[in-house]
Order: sequence, then structure tokens, then C-alpha cells
Amino acid sequence: MQKAEERELKKELKRKLAGIFANYVDDIKENNKISRSKIYELIADNMNIAADTVRKYRSEQDGIAEKQAQNLLNACIRFEVENHLRRTKLSKFVDEYKETVEKLIGEPLDIRDPELPYIADYFHIMKREDEKQWNSTVCPPELEKCLNNFFKEKKHLLIVQGTKKSGLTVSVTKYIIDRQKKKPVIVPYIFDIEGKGDKELRDWENLQKALKGEYVIIRIGHQKFEYYDFLRNAKAKIIVLAHNKVGVDNVAGAETVVFNDLVNHIKCTEQMVKMYSSELYEDLKDQKEELKFTLEKIHSITGGLPAAIRKIGSLIWKLYHVDGIGIREIFAEDLWKTKSGRELYETLWKELMADAWSLISDEERAVVEKVACIAHGASKKMMWFLADMEGNIRVLDDILNSFLFMEDGKFRNGSVSYPGVRLFPLMRNLILYKMQTEDSDGWERFYTDVMNRAVEYLEREINTAEMANIYKGKMCFMDREGEMQVVESVLEFCYRNLKITEYMSITAGLETYFSLRGRNDEAVKVIYVRRLEIAKKQENNPEILISYSYIINRCIWRGEKNMAEEKIRISDRYIEQYEIQNSTYTAVYFLIKAKYYMYVKHDYQTALNILKKIRRADLAVGKEDEWKFYIFVCEQKMNKADTKALFQEECRYLENEDDTNMIFRIQYGLFIAERYIEQCMADNRREKRLKTVEIVLETVNKDIHFCKYPVSLQLCSYYVRMACVSALYGKDWKKNFKDAQKAYNRTDRGIWKKRMEEYLKNIEKSVSGEKADFSGKNCSIRGKS
Repeated sequence: MQKAEERELKKELKRKLAGIFANYVDDIKENNKISRSKIYELIADNMNIAADTVRKYRSEQDGIAEKQAQNLLNACIRFEVENHLRRTKLSKFVDEYKETVEKLIGEPLDIRDPELPYIADYFHIMKREDEKQWNSTVCPPELEKCLNNFFKEKKHLLIVQGTKKSGLTVSVTKYIIDRQKKKPVIVPYIFDIEGKGDKELRDWENLQKALKGEYVIIRIGHQKFEYYDFLRNAKAKIIVLAHNKVGVDNVAGAETVVFNDLVNHIKCTEQMVKMYSSELYEDLKDQKEELKFTLEKIHSITGGLPAAIRKIGSLIWKLYHVDGIGIREIFAEDLWKTKSGRELYETLWKELMADAWSLISDEERAVVEKVACIAHGASKKMMWFLADMEGNIRVLDDILNSFLFMEDGKFRNGSVSYPGVRLFPLMRNLILYKMQTEDSDGWERFYTDVMNRAVEYLEREINTAEMANIYKGKMCFMDREGEMQVVESVLEFCYRNLKITEYMSITAGLETYFSLRGRNDEAVKVIYVRRLEIAKKQENNPEILISYSYIINRCIWRGEKNMAEEKIRISDRYIEQYEIQNSTYTAVYFLIKAKYYMYVKHDYQTALNILKKIRRADLAVGKEDEWKFYIFVCEQKMNKADTKALFQEECRYLENEDDTNMIFRIQYGLFIAERYIEQCMADNRREKRLKTVEIVLETVNKDIHFCKYPVSLQLCSYYVRMACVSALYGKDWKKNFKDAQKAYNRTDRGIWKKRMEEYLKNIEKSVSGEKADFSGKNCSIRGKS
């Protein structure tokens, strides 16, 4: 290029810079109501020159010279950031101006300001080369929902805790990017203040100024956040990203959520696999059972963490698609037992676990390792028993602050919160990997010792009041099936190590817990089948009969009519073949057999005959209430005109509040309400009977809230009866019915919605004088109970 042409090009570029600057000033004046003279003055202050000099920069006749070009850009950035003006305009101006200056001076332009070290990265327009990366990133739906609520509500501080390098920061950034409706898209700047102290005053000042804007993202990492003064009067929405259990100042009005928990859902895992392991998902999407199995396995390993899913999904796809190994075979043993799997687990350990692991002592690691052997979590009492130490607040606090444990669960209707601890799934898997690979011989001894101690704990505590807090009575609700995982793990160990007595006693002690709980029924099925298998191998006839009884009871709850009928036939033959005499074992079996004829066959006469065979002396503690209740139900169903007995039971129920067996007290109340509702349909004394039903149901509601057992099914029955009352009054019953459906869904025992809805619609017809059909299945409000 000739020198004359070069000179002409430079003049053109200088004039272009002047035009960009002029448009920038006019834009600020128009959108922020700041006069041009004030803008020139503030920019001039940042350059230590006169305001009039800055005003001349907008003249296209002379343009802006190379020497002033860079200083002017830095001054404009400082002016805009410090005055919290529109960042989209700033980014557009910076990109266009910077590109022109670089053409002018013939080299890249460094716009970093030593006094504003973050400025070059502060809110920049997404480049074309970045779009592919962000388009292939997804914000997990639960986190998206949480952030949506945060930006809608008045709260201005949200603390998101999550494992380091888990995908937390990327997910939050992706949310902010997707939230923008217009282009250009701005990639938000994240203030990373981990390890920074008060001496870095200038940086803290910049953060404080940024808090006057729309929103600010602050990453504090593993440290405590103690700079609440910045937050109290902030105008901006503040998102704090932390890798520990952060102390929260109440004055700051913070809401705290846990990223690891938000993503720990199978639907979230499926979405992550679709995005981050699309090849694997595409290969399996037409094989529904294999896809479901794979997603469940990936979820159990990763707990839904995006960073782990990306890596684990790629490994599984390689083993399946490239190496030709079947999906079931891939998961037949731990993934890290293959060479590529071990390398991947080591990478995950270094990225996600090493920092947190280094923050705790050997003593504290031993506590975490022992809980990891058992399950994803345990009650604190069990944790201290396994660790062979008294409750140590310092040890627990250190583990919690390193984010290796989360406090977990709650006592139902109790004042004590967090009676347990929980490990995130991926963290537990990585800890088990590390223990088994670093010392395989030592691991076997360690694992056996821990599990033997866990068996000892359950056996020793199973019938105590303390254990009742966790599994039977007062009921400690651990998150994500925490109690069941502990039981499964301990019983699996007993089964594989032929601890027969322990297996039988633990399963018998937890039978009430198994029958009343709702979820993970397949696990209970396996436990009972194994119990029967063990009893048969031992040729222990009474235990064989009890095991069949437990299986039949489970089938009744699940509505598995054919299976229940088959097991009853086998059990009857067994009693006859081995001449099993009347005992507590036969009493349990006959109670459950009567229950089958009542709730499955609706044959109340046969059920009553069975109940009358049971000798009162053979009934174990707590079983007499059940026996009396079943007799009362059968007699009422067979003689619906017996209102005297019903009235007597109603009086007894309302007057006696000291029943020790709360479950059957609630059952009495529900059945009494059901009988009166049926009578309302049959005679004209509807209003009086409805008042009685309301009084009974009010007491039932109180009993449900005071009951320490899981009562989802009873709560469902309560709402169905309340819906019936509303329908009989001619009021809207759909709200109560919706609550009933919600409670029933928690029991995982099938769907009765269509039948119950039909019944309630028939009540509506009857009340309005239309013809209603209460024949067949529509003649009762009793479902599977």
C-alpha cells in the first residue's frame, strides 16, 4: 500500500473513531438524561485532561489520534462502569471502538486498567466463536426455576452452594445469557473474590459500585463471606456462588439453595444426558428399557452434576458404541474397574473432590468414609456409633463446612431439625473408588468392620424409642429415601455374609415401617423374597409362614390381587402340611388373610370367620387393636343397620385420645366417617349426619398431624372424605380431591383417581336430584386401604 493511501486510511479510521465516540455520547445523553457537558467532564476527569479537549474528540474533521484513542476508551469504560449505565451499550461501543483502534495502530489493543483489573472482561458481547460453546450448554431446569423465582421476588440475595467444578458457575452464566431477549448477547462478568482480603481496597470499591446495577454474580469459593455491608443496601440482585456451607447474615435477607440437590433428579439427569452425551442418548432412545436403565445408573453415579454427566456419558458411549460392550455388561461392575474408567474417576477426584478432601483431617475423613460404606447418608446417632466417638461438634462442623456432608432430614412433628447427614451421590462414589483402589486388602477389612458395626447398631436399637425416631414411631424423614438406603445396605450385607438371625430380626422389627411407607416398593419386595428364601433354607416353618404373611400384606397394599391369592393358597397348604399350631405366627398370618378378604375380595363374612379363629392370647403387642378394628369393620359392613354399635364407636373415638396405636385410631375415625357418609346417601337426615362427619374428620386431621408414622395413605383417605362432605353440601369438592390425589401419589400404590372421581360426581347428581349410579365399583369410597 502506498504511503498516501495509508495516510488516507488512517484519516478515515480517526474520523470513524470520532463518529463512534459522538454516537456513544449522544446515546448516553438520550438514555440516561445526562448532559453532554457533564459526560465530557466525567470522562475528562478519568484522563486528567480538560473537558473541552474531550468535547473536540467528537469532531470528525480532525478525528482521534492514535495516542489519545486508547486512553479515551479506558476513560469511557471507567465512566460507564462507575456510573452503572447500560452495559449492552458499553459492550457494543467497546467492541466497535476497539476493532477500529486496532486497525489504526496495526496491533492488538490492551485495554486493561491497572486500577480496574477486571475491566477488560467486564460484561462483553458474546463472540461468534463463543456461541457454539454456549449453545451446547444447558442450565438445569430446577436451577432455572429457582433463578426465575429469585428475579421475580423482592429478595435481592441468593446464595447457591455447590461442589467446585461441578457445572455451577457455567449453569448460572448460561441462565443469564438465555434470559436476555435481545441481541447483542452479553456474557456476564463474575467477581471472583476467593482469597482476596481487605487490602485490595480498589477491587472491593469496584464491587461495591457494581452493586448499584441490575445484578452481580460473586464467587467466594471455599471461604466464608463476611462482607455483608456490601449487600445490605445493594440495589442489584446478588447471586453468590460458594463451594462450602456459607454462613448467612440474616440482615442481608439471603435465600440459600444447594446446586447439588437441585440437579439431583432423574429428569434433570435425562436433560443433561441429552445435551452433554447426545450420541449415547441417540443410540438408546429407541430402546426404552435400556435407556431408562442407563439414565438411572448415570444418575446414581453422578447425582445429576453436569460436569460429571458430560464425562461419564462420554465414557459409557465409548464402551457401548466403539468397544461394543452391552449396556447391562458395562454397569455389571464399578465403572472405574476398567482402565479408561479408572483414569476418568481419577480426573473427577482431582477436579471435584481433592480440594474439599484436603480441608479436613484424617479423623474427619474416617467419619465420612464410614458413612460412605453404608449409604448416601445416616442418622447422626448411627454416624457417631460407626465412628466410635461421642457426638463431636467440631468434627461435624469441619465436614459440613468442607461441603462433604449436608445435614439432612427432619423429625416429623418434632422441634429438632436435621437429625441425619447425607453425602452427594458422586462424592460417595468417588470416596469408595479411592478407598478400594488405594488399598484393596485394607478396604475389605475396613468395609467388613464398618458393616458389622452397622448391623450391631440396628439390632441393638431396633426396638428402642431412639430407633423408633428413625424407622418406626416418631419417624425421622431423611431426604431421598435415606432411611431405606441404610436398611437395604445393612440387609444386603447380612444376606451375602449369611447373618441369618440378624436378617430375620431386623426385617421383622421393620415390618410396620415397610408396610406403611410408600416409595421404593421393589426394594421391599426383594427384602421379603430373600427373607423367605433364608427361612426355607433353614427349614424354619414359623418364619416361612411369617415371610409369606409379609409378602401377602405387601400385595394387598399394592393391589396385586392374583399374587396375594396365590401366596395365601401356598400358606394354607403349608399350615396343613406341617401341622403348624396356633401361635403368634399363625395369628399374624390370619390377620393378614382376613385383611385380604376385606379389602381385596370384599367378603366380610369370610374375613370375620377367619378373625374369630384367632386366639386373643396369640396376638402380639399392638396386634390386638388391629384385630378389634377388623372385626368392627366386618360387622358394620355385614349389618349396615347397626347404628347403635357405630354410635358407640364414634363416642369412644371422640372421647378417648390416649390410644397407643395411633394408626388404627386414625383408621377407626376414617371408617366411622365413611359409614356416616354412606348413611347420608340413604336417608333424609343428611344435615345432622354431615355435622357428625365433620366433627369426626376434624379429630382425624388432628390425629394425622400428631401421628409419628408415615401417613400418606391415611391423609389421602381423609381428603377423599372431606371431598364427599363438600359434594353432599353441594359445594366444590375438587380442591380436596386434588389434595387427596397428591397424598396418594406419594404412596406409589397405583391410581384410583377415575373411580373416586366417578363416585364424587354421583354424589353431586344425587344432591341435585339427578339419577346416580352407586352400583358395583362406584358403591363405596373405600379404595385400597
